[in-house]
Amino acid sequence: MANELNISEVSPILLQHIKKWRLYRETDRDANYTIELAAVYHFRSIIFTFKDVSAVTIRDLETL
Repeated sequence: MANELNISEVSPILLQHIKKWRLYRETDRDANYTIELAAVYHFRSIIFTFKDVSAVTIRDLETL
């Protein structure tokens, strides 16, 4: 069973637009992945990089 990590005094941010995202495996032997997410936040383009990702849960997805 997976545990969720809660960090005090940190609130979720609302990304205005996700430009692109990419999920790829770090090595051929391990099941660790990296997610790169390019998004717009307060009218600025930013890139998030999540390393050593072992699980991802998508709870909701909307498209136009």
